[in-house]
Amino acid sequence: MSNIVVQIGQCGNQVGFQLCDLLLNEIPVNCDTVFNQATRKARWIMVDSEPKVIGQVMTGKTTPLQTAMNPERMVYHMSGRGNNWAMGYLDAPMGGVSLHESTLEMVRREAESADYLRSILSISSLAGGTGSGLGSRVHEAIREEYPLIHLLACTIQPSSSGESPLQHYNSCFALSALLDSADTIFYFQNDEIMNTILANRQYDANVSMTNLNEYIACALYNLLYPERSRDLALANLVQNVSPSQDCKFVEVFTSPFLFEKQPTLPFETQWATLVENCIGQHTKFEDPRAKNFEVLSIAASATYRGRDVLPDAEMPKKQFKSKLRTYFKPVSFLSSCQLADTMVTERPYNLKFRIERSITIASTRTGVILPIKRTYESAYAKFNAGAYLHWYTKYNCGRDEFLQTFEKIQGLVDTYEQLGMYSEGQRRSTNCVNELFDSLQRQSQEEREVTVRDWVPRKEREYLAGSVQRRK
Repeated sequence: MSNIVVQIGQCGNQVGFQLCDLLLNEIPVNCDTVFNQATRKARWIMVDSEPKVIGQVMTGKTTPLQTAMNPERMVYHMSGRGNNWAMGYLDAPMGGVSLHESTLEMVRREAESADYLRSILSISSLAGGTGSGLGSRVHEAIREEYPLIHLLACTIQPSSSGESPLQHYNSCFALSALLDSADTIFYFQNDEIMNTILANRQYDANVSMTNLNEYIACALYNLLYPERSRDLALANLVQNVSPSQDCKFVEVFTSPFLFEKQPTLPFETQWATLVENCIGQHTKFEDPRAKNFEVLSIAASATYRGRDVLPDAEMPKKQFKSKLRTYFKPVSFLSSCQLADTMVTERPYNLKFRIERSITIASTRTGVILPIKRTYESAYAKFNAGAYLHWYTKYNCGRDEFLQTFEKIQGLVDTYEQLGMYSEGQRRSTNCVNELFDSLQRQSQEEREVTVRDWVPRKEREYLAGSVQRRK
């Protein structure tokens, strides 16, 4: 069974290249899951609105990564998308051909060369115009063309400090599109990854975006490609971690991982330490502002990789599975969290990285809604202040499109609430937001501005005051 990777935008291409670079050291070239047997090239499609990031790998000095990539699978234009979801989604043709149509054609060619196409993995960011906007268009096109395959989306939430003033809008629009098209969404947060790296690095060094991408690549590699010589069991993975179409956001954590191409734990680290470290990544950096919030779990999957995993199988199965079940508290309709195990009797990495064992945990938890809810509330506050809307209306994205997106994201929040993720106090808070949403629809623009100033936090109030002043 074959898997196609579609990397979209600057962030998506950077993560995708790191993932492929890892696989080159681990997966034999005769593996049809990763490599096209006719061309001996990776089943990778590189998509961007400008050639800068792709060109850094595909031009210049020849490298193993460049050799593994198929230059016929590059899709790009010569101008960016202005960090604007609407501009990326509109996907204006250049030379008579749009990017999403060209991407779909590349997917078709790769699919026709495969014996059996089982899945497509996309990698993109929620912040930029290409990753969020064009990514949304590509996901919709793939889902329409291939309704029966597993469409997996790896999506990266930008840092809360802000990479673009439009990132909250972009994130909401992109998440709304993913809810309709993707079967499973591997959801990574830059802030959380940064904290994990700072807590686990072996020496004092600056943490760059390259390091964050390296962590994501390690997590995807250990989760999706656990056995070097066998096909992916993605059907089982999707069933294990996405038991409901309403709850398809999956967090992935792995231990150890690579930092500057060096492992973050010693070579002979034992299973007990690995499990503790992986659980610590789940718990240490949960949002302290959610004081009345209890994170509950729907499903989880643990992948153990190491040459001694089967001889000691009873150890992780009994001792650690019990520990994991204690940590993953179930939602109200489950007596216990659905926890699946995968045991692989192979070293997780080759001798180059000197890692003897690893554990990777993928979990569907209600806590994933916290950063999404904050993003939604910030976007909605800006919308009601009329901030930056003109950048979207010029690309045929008007008030109705915003309201439809907000309604869908609010529905996502409500779904998690019904699973019992909120305390009574949090539920009352959410009801207040819903009442605000309804009342704002009946008010004039001036009345909305007054209402929002009374509702949003102080920092947002200061921002909105500046926005209103600029509009005057």
